[in-house]
Amino acid sequence: MSNISDRGVIDYAFVEDNKYVLLIIDTLEWNFSERYTHARALQDKINDYLDYISSGQAAESKHGLRPVIRIIGEYSFSKYCIDFLNKAKNFIKNKDDICDIEWTHDSKEKQFNDGFNDDYVFEPEKIYPRLRKNWAKKSFRRDFPNGYNGKLS
Repeated sequence: MSNISDRGVIDYAFVEDNKYVLLIIDTLEWNFSERYTHARALQDKINDYLDYISSGQAAESKHGLRPVIRIIGEYSFSKYCIDFLNKAKNFIKNKDDICDIEWTHDSKEKQFNDGFNDDYVFEPEKIYPRLRKNWAKKSFRRDFPNGYNGKLS
C-alpha cells in the first residue's frame, strides 16, 4: 500500500455508502519545523487525486458514485493542519464541487495547537502598531550620552 509520499498513485480506493472513497494515507507527523513541507506533500497528493477525478477516470471506474477524498493520518492533526484541510475543502467546494474531502487520524490524541499562528505573524496591521509604539518610547538622542551630532566617534 502506498502513502502520502508516493505521487501519481491512489493509496487505496473502495465503495462505502454510495460513495467512491479515495484514501490518502498520511504517515507524516505534523510537527512545527516540517509543517510547510508536510502541507506541500499533502497538497500535491490531493492535486493528484483531483486530476484523477477531473479526468473522468473515477467516473469510469465507479460510475454514478460521488468521489470522496478521505485523509487518514497516523498522527494527530495540528491546528495548522486543520486550517489547511478546511481551506482545501472550501477551494474544492467553490471551484468545481467534483468531490468531497474528509479527514480523520488514528491517534488517540485530539487536534493540538502547535503554538504558532501564521495569521498573527503575517498580518502587518496586527504587529506593526506595537512595534511603532515601542520605538516611540525611546528617543534616539537619549541613546547617546552626549547626544548625536551626526558622527560616531
